[in-house]
Amino acid sequence: MRIAFGDELDPADVDFSDEVVLVPEELAGQLKEAAPTVETPVPAPAPSEPTVPAPGGGGVVPEPVPLFTGKRVAAIRWQGKVLPQKWTTFYTKVLSRLVSDGGLELTVEFEAQPEGGLYAERAEEIRQQLCELGVPEEIEVEEAPE
Repeated sequence: MRIAFGDELDPADVDFSDEVVLVPEELAGQLKEAAPTVETPVPAPAPSEPTVPAPGGGGVVPEPVPLFTGKRVAAIRWQGKVLPQKWTTFYTKVLSRLVSDGGLELTVEFEAQPEGGLYAERAEEIRQQLCELGVPEEIEVEEAPE
């Protein structure tokens, strides 16, 4: 995790993505001073009176939660379908965050069954691409009815 506060930044170093978090100046200073890691999380801030009004004028925004609490879990698992338009986002927002911790295993299953079928050359092309990836390339090909 990199914390940039009070540092000179090259415009090329500025990144606007889902992995970048902007925080108020006071919290940024505390984070930089604490230099948090997964092993040594930032302690919860001392309670203070919230002063930021909530959107819509009802009440105030609650205190910020520390980035890491120090509490651990043994494992997480998920199974489901991800739309093709979300595959990259799924990797970026979910899998990439788990890769650096180690112990990530990904099992993939796919089935392509377009209306009208696939050309046999496409199936062979997929087999070759799987081989180049270094994964088992045994694919099941269902013959088209005549």
